[in-house]
Amino acid sequence: MRKLFKKIIAGCIILMFVYTIRIGFVKAEEKEEKKEEAKPPKESPFREPEHQYVGVKKCKICHKVKKIGGEQFQVWEKSKHAKAYETLGTEEAKKIAKERGIDNPQEDGRCLKCHTLAFGVDKKWVTEDVTKEEGVSCEACHGPGADYKDKKIMQDKQKAIEKGLVIPNETTCTACHNSESPTYEEFKYEEFKEKIKHWDKEEK
Repeated sequence: MRKLFKKIIAGCIILMFVYTIRIGFVKAEEKEEKKEEAKPPKESPFREPEHQYVGVKKCKICHKVKKIGGEQFQVWEKSKHAKAYETLGTEEAKKIAKERGIDNPQEDGRCLKCHTLAFGVDKKWVTEDVTKEEGVSCEACHGPGADYKDKKIMQDKQKAIEKGLVIPNETTCTACHNSESPTYEEFKYEEFKEKIKHWDKEEK
């Protein structure tokens, strides 16, 4: 009888030991998950620049006049990209944000990184002319323009590229148009590219 009792006690001790270890693992996993949730958002979907961002007003100087640089500014101004920051202030955006534990989408980095220009980039690379209100403006897709914005440089495409001009492609777009977005829909590059077309007909 004593032997049986000892076996039962020993079994209970082993079970308690296993249970304690299991609880420890579960708590550790929960702690790790919380740590993951608490991580600051990836600040910018783009790499650290080598040139300064100057803001849409500088681009507008040439790109609102057809004979100088086309009328790209007017096309952009009517686009959803131009309203990207403004969109975060709508009731729909606030509702979506709330479901994800975000109090104010117009102040949260998880939203601003793709709804504004140069969010999270070191301030030394961003001039005072850049405002979050301009939303997703020219340099979000074409790269920071401080060193290629001059007309003489822009007339030489290769030189402009050397000075920081980016010729956008699908990868440029999917830095933000991806499943991380709460309103993501299948990204059809060729189709969506036509919706924001703002380049000259002869330009490839």
